[in-house]
Amino acid sequence: MNRYMKGEIKLLMLVIGIFFALIVSFLLVWLPFKSDFKGIITNIQESSFTLEPIRMDPEAEYLAYEIFIDDKTYVSGIGDKLGDLKDGQEIKVWVQEVNERLLATKIRILEE
Repeated sequence: MNRYMKGEIKLLMLVIGIFFALIVSFLLVWLPFKSDFKGIITNIQESSFTLEPIRMDPEAEYLAYEIFIDDKTYVSGIGDKLGDLKDGQEIKVWVQEVNERLLATKIRILEE
């Protein structure tokens, strides 16, 4: 192997390293912005609501998630407070599990 080939291999390793670093950086930045759930609000109550899928096949069975809310839940999109949540709205929800319950930390209202 001559000096030219060693230089080419070093350059290739540098490019692969930079490419890998960019992919890892992208994933670390993008993943926190991805919501945990997306669906339609139904059965809204004072401290919780049910989240159902947007499109439903009549022959399939779907899980409906009960999402709990509190005064620390941040609301954005079409509305900026918990009182703006209504049945039938399409939303994205970020949750954390607290005492085996799904507690919404952030809700983005997508459609009225």
